[in-house]
Amino acid sequence: MIPLAAIWLALGCAGEAPERPVAVADVTELMVSVLEPAAETYWDGVGEVLDQEGIHLIRPLTDEDWTALRNAAFVIAESGNLLMMDGRARDRGEWMALSGAMVETGRLALGAVDRLDADAVFDAGAEVYYACANCHARYAAETLRPSDPRSGPGPDAEESPPDDGGDR
Repeated sequence: MIPLAAIWLALGCAGEAPERPVAVADVTELMVSVLEPAAETYWDGVGEVLDQEGIHLIRPLTDEDWTALRNAAFVIAESGNLLMMDGRARDRGEWMALSGAMVETGRLALGAVDRLDADAVFDAGAEVYYACANCHARYAAETLRPSDPRSGPGPDAEESPPDDGGDR
């Protein structure tokens, strides 16, 4: 009897690999399932809470805390690349620039984590927020957060802005 794994391997090798990556999630699904959770993890990793007892600092204390921040920073950076894929990119102009800014912001966040610098992680978190807000201002103005039910339709539900003439 042939093991099931061998059959799957043979079937997978028989077909040709696609020339280009194929998007599985649309932009809203990518936001809700990938980017927003990573941004929330990153933002929740460092901060301050003020209550009746005073100021409570939130800082990564363990290797696991730093690893969670590092993983979130990678997801943020790579999400910018995912937003530039065919099938997701809304245009070749501003969409690509804003998605590229997300990549660079994620790299900034990653650098702060790699230096184990909680203050820089906090500052990079603000840059992540601005990258998100700048894109939402142009492409999803009604969206508070992709997962917030009070938000308006996501970017996939809106009419696409005019293409700037570039190839996709």
